[in-house]
Amino acid sequence: MSSSFRYLEELNPPQREAVMHTEGPLLILAGAGSGKTRVLIYRVAHLINRGVDPWNILAVTFTNKAADEMKDRISRILGTAAHLLWVATFHSTAAQILRSHIHLLGYSRDFTIYDEGDSLSLIKMVMKELDIDAKAFSPKWVRAGIEAAKRDRLDLEEIAGESGGGGINLIARIAVAYQAKLKAANALDFNDLLLFTLRLFERQPDVLAHYQERFRYILVDEYQDTNEVQYLIVRNLARRFRNLCVVGDEDQSIYGWRGANLENILNFARDFPGARVIKLEQNYRSTKNIIEAASAVISINKRRTPKELWTEREAGRKIHVHQVQDERAEANWLVEQVLRLKGQGYTLSDMAVFYRTHAQSRNFEDALRALNIPYAVYGGVRFYDRREIKDIIAYLRVLVNPADEVSILRIINEPARGIGKGTVAKLRAFADQEKGSLLEAISSLIRKDVLPARAKESVSGFFKLMRSLQRKAEKTEGPGESGSLVKLVESVIKKSGYEKSLIDEATIEAQTRLENLDELISAVSEYESSTDEPSLQGFLEKVALYSDIDEYSDEEGYLVLMTLHSAKGLEFPVVFMVGMEEGMLPHIRALEDEESEDGRSLEEERRLCYVGMTRARELLYFTHARSRGVRGSRLSTEPSRFLFDVPGEYLEGSIRLTSWPGRERKKARRELQPDTDESYIESAESEEPEYWDSDAEVTLRKGTRVRHPDFGVGVIRRIEGHGEKLKLTIKFDKGTKKIQAAYAGLEPAE
Repeated sequence: MSSSFRYLEELNPPQREAVMHTEGPLLILAGAGSGKTRVLIYRVAHLINRGVDPWNILAVTFTNKAADEMKDRISRILGTAAHLLWVATFHSTAAQILRSHIHLLGYSRDFTIYDEGDSLSLIKMVMKELDIDAKAFSPKWVRAGIEAAKRDRLDLEEIAGESGGGGINLIARIAVAYQAKLKAANALDFNDLLLFTLRLFERQPDVLAHYQERFRYILVDEYQDTNEVQYLIVRNLARRFRNLCVVGDEDQSIYGWRGANLENILNFARDFPGARVIKLEQNYRSTKNIIEAASAVISINKRRTPKELWTEREAGRKIHVHQVQDERAEANWLVEQVLRLKGQGYTLSDMAVFYRTHAQSRNFEDALRALNIPYAVYGGVRFYDRREIKDIIAYLRVLVNPADEVSILRIINEPARGIGKGTVAKLRAFADQEKGSLLEAISSLIRKDVLPARAKESVSGFFKLMRSLQRKAEKTEGPGESGSLVKLVESVIKKSGYEKSLIDEATIEAQTRLENLDELISAVSEYESSTDEPSLQGFLEKVALYSDIDEYSDEEGYLVLMTLHSAKGLEFPVVFMVGMEEGMLPHIRALEDEESEDGRSLEEERRLCYVGMTRARELLYFTHARSRGVRGSRLSTEPSRFLFDVPGEYLEGSIRLTSWPGRERKKARRELQPDTDESYIESAESEEPEYWDSDAEVTLRKGTRVRHPDFGVGVIRRIEGHGEKLKLTIKFDKGTKKIQAAYAGLEPAE
């Protein structure tokens, strides 16, 4: 074997087979901890060693962190050749393609990418203009509906034009106006990045042919998490040469609530005839006890390809299950264990606490703060979502895209410069009248001398500030001097008056915000020094596509707290999975799904449990409480059914039962419940699980009276699924209807 192929000796037989199978479609079913990243990296190296031009290789990941890691490791093997590779996330790939071709869809190349906060602000603006009550219809609910409709590629203009239609018609009307506002601002939201790329490929065959020719070899990581639009983008790109390699594990598909389609990986061989399927089943991460326990849990799912995960590692410690009285006792016990393990030589960053919902972190944070134990919460407020950071980013976005109305409205009086809501309303009305941007309206109104003197002075000052900053920004484009972006950001912070306003405030909070702005400058400096051709637009794109998990670093001396969804792709020597109770994990929204036709929501909860378990390398702890406070009430709880899916030989601690006691009780309730017996619903209300729709601000449970925009008042009879796929069977006066909650526009009925 030549030295250039020496790396193949490091692989086990299935890994080597996956690396060397280079032509035609290939599905790599990679079990947890089976070395899939190494396989992807070595596969790229092998292609190039065989003579494939790096320019012809596309590798798509789901996080910036994964893309950066892949680029770094490939560079170590290939050296400078790695710079020619295209390694990026789906959204980043789409953004780069659109920067070159979006003019063919009627947009300018300097488009802005709106994050969820920007999108929500624009939806609120649209709802206000359409006179739609934000209290009756939550803007977050509307945003979720628009996102789902875009992922499903619904014709929103057609739906908006239909009479009636309930919630989906309302969402469509808002969506049409929202999309028009986006176009006027030359902006795209996250879903548009993917949708417009697919639209570009479908409408411009020559553009698609260009990228098909360029990307002769395509690799897609985490294929089980692709949605319909991502699947179609990949299928279009791979249609010509068919050299598509996808890596994934349906047992780790946990994003159904945001559109991930498990069928994409389950049906790969059908979608790509002649595909080779290779299973990676040797786990290199966890002890034997952890692997076999996790395998026992996931084996109960029906929608999966059977895999036999195994390891050569030692058996290790059994999984410890600890029962506590309540959530405070849970937090105190966990802190005791953290200190005990720290005394045994583990560092804080060796340990992680996983929970199902963000709200569970509070008690752990309180207990950790009480003993001055450093911790970091991931999946909460991201650095780039902090108020002062978003303010300065908004200034920068306007310098690149002066049509960005959402950003202008954010900064026009931030810091306060005497531009009130009345003046802003006049500016917006004039911009609408003239069919121009807000900045153009400001320029015109200043010249026309129609504003009151004080308002004119304030607006004129803002306009001059932005023009001055734009001139400075123009000098940073092109080769420029090193550090020019840093100087630009420093100028924005100072000349805008933002820095002075925080200094004058002289509070601890203001000092923290100033420190965050210093960190922003450091981030710009780091970007500028690590990028071949840095630009303001490039930096803003990097920020827009940043995710909370990209902030994670295992080099920090903190105990990590995060949701199970955020834990995907990470690993730790010690893992605590807390709140292992019915209603928490599995989540209460998934419990009724056990009775639906396929129980898909419950299967996803089991996959979430499996993902959490397989993050642990050496020690795994489960905790469950006998009672837990929920919205001001204390409820008794049952241990999670997933605990009873683990064979007793792998457990130690407070669980000794061999089967989940709730199954027989649930079975008995089902047998007692005739479909038409409304009296049973009334008598059983206290026993049935609740489904809190935080966006619609209504509690959904059997027996709840709700009001529908078209059908009037009814009583919920059945609940299936969760999230956007939550379906309700409701008995109305005119008959029983089965509707999708996300589009129903339900309100509580008094």
